[in-house]
Amino acid sequence: MYSSDDDESTPLISHPVRKWPIVTVEPIVLLFMFGKGVYITSFPQYIRSRIAEDYEVSGLDTTNGTCYANISSSEYIMQEQIQKQATMWTLYFTATSQFIAMFVATILGAYSDKAGRKIPLMLPPVGAALNGLNYLIVIYLHLPLWTLFFGAVLQGLGGEHTTEMATCCSYISDITTKQQRTFRMIVLEIVYSFAFGGAQLCAGYAIHIYGYQAAFWLHISVSSAAFFYAVFFVRESLKVEDTSNTSILTFDHFKQIALLFKNKRSGLRLQLVILIVVLFFQILSQTGCNGLYVLYCMDYPFCWSSVMIGYFSAARVALRGPGVLLGGKLLPRCLSDFGMIYVSSISYTSSLLLSAFAFNDIMMFMVPVVAALSSLTIPVIRSRLSRIVDSTEQGILFACLGCTGSIANFVAPVTFNAIYAVTLGFFSGFIFIVLAAIDVINMMLTGFTHRQDVLRSNSEKPIIP
Repeated sequence: MYSSDDDESTPLISHPVRKWPIVTVEPIVLLFMFGKGVYITSFPQYIRSRIAEDYEVSGLDTTNGTCYANISSSEYIMQEQIQKQATMWTLYFTATSQFIAMFVATILGAYSDKAGRKIPLMLPPVGAALNGLNYLIVIYLHLPLWTLFFGAVLQGLGGEHTTEMATCCSYISDITTKQQRTFRMIVLEIVYSFAFGGAQLCAGYAIHIYGYQAAFWLHISVSSAAFFYAVFFVRESLKVEDTSNTSILTFDHFKQIALLFKNKRSGLRLQLVILIVVLFFQILSQTGCNGLYVLYCMDYPFCWSSVMIGYFSAARVALRGPGVLLGGKLLPRCLSDFGMIYVSSISYTSSLLLSAFAFNDIMMFMVPVVAALSSLTIPVIRSRLSRIVDSTEQGILFACLGCTGSIANFVAPVTFNAIYAVTLGFFSGFIFIVLAAIDVINMMLTGFTHRQDVLRSNSEKPIIP
């Protein structure tokens, strides 16, 4: 049953005897994504450093930002070879964890509708901490790079950040009304961005001063803190009577996704499908962008150190967070959900094109300014989709969105890292043009959905004689 925007004046899951606190799952997002940000910054640099060490290239200092600029020199050719290999190893590890998480997110999300949100909230931090522990073992014992696959598998089995965010969004949908939900989703996205960006700044200093061990110890610590917060401080949003007959491993979870798209009111099924596709492309583009910025800025002509990369990542968040907060409060007063998506897409596309053609530090640091409103798309779509489905379908909806995110996170490194490696020789910024083209497709799909929604709304208006 479709839950109308007009009649939803109470939370989807009502608990009359409970008063929900203002802060619920936001600290989990803060801690978990802080750990994720440390990891995302650290592991590509460690891999690049290890490959340079294996080639006995001592002049290529990845922590201080040294690289070769003479394209005819043998050192430059070796630098490009190291860059390509680092890109491919990064691809392998990321794709492994995301491929596994693609299925785990679906299973845990559907399971949470019947057995509650607590277990899916606890598992991703465990997988992340075990992956960080694997990196420490490899660093201390100087094991081969392929041994990092064990940690990638464990991280994937935990469900990755897609499961964590999907469960947190389901939790927020359980306890909020329609009027509250979009803003609470935006707050989640802001916490996500601040934690992710702030972590990259901290990781840059940790690597520069104390080495890679410190960064991965930090990753393990905050991931463990997220787990303990979920265990001891988050109360269940669903009233679970009996979980003895509820199995995690069942094909019924996948059947529920098919049922999610059935029996939707005229026009809403198509809107549901297209908005999920838009969300997929948005996550695909953002994941590809986040994963490549570290390697892109470490290469010529920028040659940034770990600290500079940290400053850049922090700048992206420092400007995007307030931009999304102000945009989420002010734009709804004059724009519809679709209008907010348009504004966000224009901001993001412009920042990608600027990244592609930047040739100095000032231009690169203008990218976060242009991208200030780029994070509005995902929370707005999540909020709109949660109003399309019934209250009993929130978990499976966000499980579907989590699966969509996992697929995007799997496809992004496989596709974009490969494109970046191939085009590195003639135009390293070409990949950002490809990402911008994807966002243009998103705007076209949004425009089509917007038009269909207007036509559907007009057809449902009563005719006054």
